[in-house]
Formats: sequence, C-alpha cells, structure tokens
Amino acid sequence: MKKIIIALLSLMVVVSGCGSNEVKTEAPVENAPVQEEQVESSESTEEATEAQEEITYEFEVETSEVESRGVKVPVTIVIPKGEEGEKFPFVVMAHGHGGMRDVFGAYTRVSEGLAKKGLASIRMDFSGCGESKESFKENNLTNMIADVTASIEHMKSLENIDGEKIGMLGYSMGGRIAMLSSENHEFGAMTLWAPAGTDGSDPMIAFLDGQESYDKLKCDAEKNGSVMFTTRFGQEQELGNQFFIDMEATKPLEAIAEYEGPVLVINGSIDDIVEPRIPTTIVESATKSSKVEKIEIEGASHGLGIYSQNSEYTDLLEGETVNFMVENLK
Repeated sequence: MKKIIIALLSLMVVVSGCGSNEVKTEAPVENAPVQEEQVESSESTEEATEAQEEITYEFEVETSEVESRGVKVPVTIVIPKGEEGEKFPFVVMAHGHGGMRDVFGAYTRVSEGLAKKGLASIRMDFSGCGESKESFKENNLTNMIADVTASIEHMKSLENIDGEKIGMLGYSMGGRIAMLSSENHEFGAMTLWAPAGTDGSDPMIAFLDGQESYDKLKCDAEKNGSVMFTTRFGQEQELGNQFFIDMEATKPLEAIAEYEGPVLVINGSIDDIVEPRIPTTIVESATKSSKVEKIEIEGASHGLGIYSQNSEYTDLLEGETVNFMVENLK
C-alpha cells in the first residue's frame, strides 16, 4: 500500500488588544499540564461529539432543475430524513472545468456521507457539462457563479433547510468559484480540492498547454467569439470569449483574504495542472479565516485519486471533507 503523507497546517487568527491581527501556527504540546476545569470541559465536548456521531440519518436523493439566468440548471439534492420541524445545514458543491456534478462518484459519496451525519447538499451541472442543455461556449465564471447563487436560494426556500448554515465545496475550477462566491455569501465552512484559485489566468496556463497556446486561444476567441480546444484528456471544448474575460478579471485571492470562516484546502503533491504552489498561496492569503487547514496527499495528481479509483487517496479526501463540514456546520 502506498504511503500517504499528510501535511496539515492549522492557522488561527488572534486579535490583539490594539486591534491588529496576528497569525499563529499551533502545534500539539506533549505532557502539558491541564487544569481540572479544562479536562471536564474537554470530556463534555467529547461526549457531545460522540452522541452526535451516533446518529445516522437516512436520506432522500432528488434529481431536479433550478432556474438560473433564464435557463434550467440540472441539480441533485440530497436531504436527510429528520424529525418533524428539524432543519439541516447544507453544502453547495461546484465541479471542475469540463466536469460534471457527480465528479466520477466523489461528490455522490461526499453528499451521502454528509447526509448520514445530518447535512443536506446540492450539486449542479454547469453550462455544457453533464446533463446541461447549454453549449459549452456558455461555460464561464459569470454564469457558474450565478448558478451557485441560484442553487443556494433554492435550498433556502425549502422548509427543512437551515439557510443560515451553508458550506461550500469546490474542486479545481469549482474551488475558484467557491472562493469568488464567498464574496456574496456567508459560508460557515469552505473546502477546496486542488483549487484553481490564484488571480487572473495563472491557474489555466498549464491546462491550456502553456502561455503561447493560451495567448493564441484567447486571440482566436476574441476574433471569432469562441475557439475549439482539445484537452490532454481528449475532451473537445468550445471556449467562449467570456471565459477568457472572466478568468483574467477575477481575483479569488482577494476574496479568500476577506473570508472569515474556516477553510480546508486539499491538493496532490504531483499535480501538474493546479501546481502545489497555488494551494499554498491560497492558504497564505486566508489571513482573516478563523481556521485554515491544508492537506497534501503525497503521490496524488490533479485527479486526487478520483479518476484512477485509488481508494487510499479518495477515502482520505472524502472523509476529511465530510468531517470538516460536520465539525463546522453542525
């Protein structure tokens, strides 16, 4: 079995008496003296957590559509079955560039894991992806962020949903969407898988075969309204001019710098699409976040084990995501 090395970074923002923010990295201290009151508090917390974990909810899965931008966006909604009047927090899931809402089963497993612990979820197919009836030409950040907002509003309208407790999960381009969406929504927790989250076109350069290729594609899209591109995986994509405009105009690092909730970033150590420097930059930029955690899966590429069906990687990826959301939203 391959060995997985987890790099975990926990950052806590401490506000000093004069109003300045100081970021500290905390490490466990062995054999530290513990006062009796602290022990009792810790035991009470552990008992409450254990009692909460004992509850396993059944759940319902609904395939539906949400109105957004005058079109119908395909969605999957998963909601736990609770007592009458019980309301559940929910997580919005955004897939990556050219992907689909189930993310080869990963989002399906995460949504079911969340539901069993009392969290609902919604995930959608963006323009030209999965069951979407739109052209991929319409696949741009403006439209995708609008679809996330429409999905959030739909969930808030449901009787058994707690609209005040919202989590956001994004993979690759979905991570960028999550970061940008945090400017318009108060997320109680955010998890980013291999997020394409640096400013401007930077995170798409490698995916589009380098700077020279990117510049040519952009020029052709400006001239013709769109351009065809074949990915390294053999997928043909019609990239609209708005795709390039949005990529260059958006600044997700500025968004994450203002985000005050907890964030978990997970990336692969040998990712050559969203290179490891990008998640590191995101973590360093989240200076106002109440808690920042980073996990790097040693040996994992951009697929994080999802497409290669490496259960050693995906069990870690999905398990840490579910636990983080439950810890911060329940």
